[in-house]
Amino acid sequence: MPRTRKPGKRDDEVLNAAVKVFYERGYADATVQDVADEVGILKGSLYHYIDTKEDLLFRLFEEVHEHVHRILEEIQAQEGLNPIERLELYVNRQVAYNLSNLERISIYYHDLDLLSPDRLATVQSHRREHTRFVTGLIQQAQDEASQTRRSTRACSPTACSERSSGPIAGMCPRGA
Repeated sequence: MPRTRKPGKRDDEVLNAAVKVFYERGYADATVQDVADEVGILKGSLYHYIDTKEDLLFRLFEEVHEHVHRILEEIQAQEGLNPIERLELYVNRQVAYNLSNLERISIYYHDLDLLSPDRLATVQSHRREHTRFVTGLIQQAQDEASQTRRSTRACSPTACSERSSGPIAGMCPRGA
């Protein structure tokens, strides 16, 4: 059962250390001892902040989704944008976030499948929310274009949405 206390400064230090270790070694090859060494605390002390190594990976994914969800909300709140402009702004902000957080995003794309089934389902649920958002924008743009007799149905909105994340995943290197 994951810890339920309020996160503090040390929790951020632990997560940042885990990001560094997971990025450099890969989640599967990293140990709790590696993370403790990176933080500069005893392995036993690290268990004050986590129950398992997977807690760190899941916490990282949750943090990524919190940031990306804020981007989505900001784009939804923008007034006066047509669907293409909204999609362009979303993609630009998403790519900027990914580039600014390359280690976290790299871990996300490389190690997502290492989560337990329940946690993986939670992360996939967050991902589906963003896919629905992008798919909806593509559908709106296609509908508007069809009203002006321009053909934009080069692919289905879902296929276009799924294809847009592929290049982002491909730019995520594994640690040196």
